[in-house]
Amino acid sequence: MDEIEVFPDKYWHCHVELVGDSKKNDRSAVFNDLTFDELSQQIVTPWHSGRAFTVDGMIIKNIDDVQKIKITNTPQPKSYYAEQHNNRMRNSGIADMATNRSLLPLSSGKDYTHDLLFKEQEVINTTGAVVSENSNNVFIVHGHDEQAKESSARFVEKLGLNAVILHEQANEGKTIIEKLEKHTDAAYAVVLFTPDDVGASSETPENLHPRARQNVLVELGYMAAKLGRDKVCVLRKGNVEIPSDFLGVLYIDIDAAGAWRLTLAKELKVAGLKVDLNEAM
Repeated sequence: MDEIEVFPDKYWHCHVELVGDSKKNDRSAVFNDLTFDELSQQIVTPWHSGRAFTVDGMIIKNIDDVQKIKITNTPQPKSYYAEQHNNRMRNSGIADMATNRSLLPLSSGKDYTHDLLFKEQEVINTTGAVVSENSNNVFIVHGHDEQAKESSARFVEKLGLNAVILHEQANEGKTIIEKLEKHTDAAYAVVLFTPDDVGASSETPENLHPRARQNVLVELGYMAAKLGRDKVCVLRKGNVEIPSDFLGVLYIDIDAAGAWRLTLAKELKVAGLKVDLNEAM
């Protein structure tokens, strides 16, 4: 994509009706005043990955059960539009008890339903940026362990996906950050935690632990922010220390039996990539 579209941080609203009688309370639900991050994590990302999600307590197990869905954004919270409506009714001498105030921002706001849920070959991440998903690109973040890098990259390619390794891309006079920005338009990132360094706390300098390279930690943070944590997986070799800042990211241990391959393939499939699990066997 030539342009990155950034969406407003707030206020987001979503109304969902399930197949069946929409007059029943358990078939219709509304979320109001979400931030974009909340909207993305609770609705947009599960929608694209085929996972169940909830709207105000109503569980949507399958998007085929959805009869109607609408997502809007407004410059003001729900209370602003409810107060406007109440003032109009009061000035008209009408006691309006029937109007659902939660639905008012859905008619007053800008409709983003198509852009967020149905626009072809695009996916929304938790930073509010649109990231192309038409590619089968899987970005590989690695340290000094060539064997781990090669085995993971070749496995990704065996699944029919494209493994993107930063140092294999032309420099074109760009800095590392500029290269990251150019070549990380990927659908997923696999980060290799291999014991390339050792480190310790200043309080116990003698207690050394194996650690991943610093560039690996930087690129992990970059990819988690760009794609969302659900589109990033760490492959850990040996007893490499896991930074507490990244405990929310999925970790898979590289085992001698090779079971990590099937686990990774399943994660790629859940993330929406077209993967034949038979190739992981």
